[in-house]
Amino acid sequence: KKIKYEKTAEIDESRPTSKDLETKNKVDGYKNKKISLVNRLKNQQKKLEQDISRGKEKMWIERRKRKIKDISTEIDNLAKEIMEKNNGILPDWWHDISVPPAE
Repeated sequence: KKIKYEKTAEIDESRPTSKDLETKNKVDGYKNKKISLVNRLKNQQKKLEQDISRGKEKMWIERRKRKIKDISTEIDNLAKEIMEKNNGILPDWWHDISVPPAE
């Protein structure tokens, strides 16, 4: 008598799929980009405060303010890009990385 063995495919749903990993990598990329932009913004704001307290020329202060505005615009553009890919909603982690208020 021959015994037939049936092959059954078991799917381990606890293991991430390649698509899950790809999505996680994209999310991590967005998080890292926002963190980098926020750090650059904080750095420029700190330098602006130093420039003002040291009495630097208006031209240098305006240049620093322009850099701050450019970085803020980059953060806004990143938010728009994420919202486009996330059905118009920013994910919770976006709000966990706080942006310093404008001076």
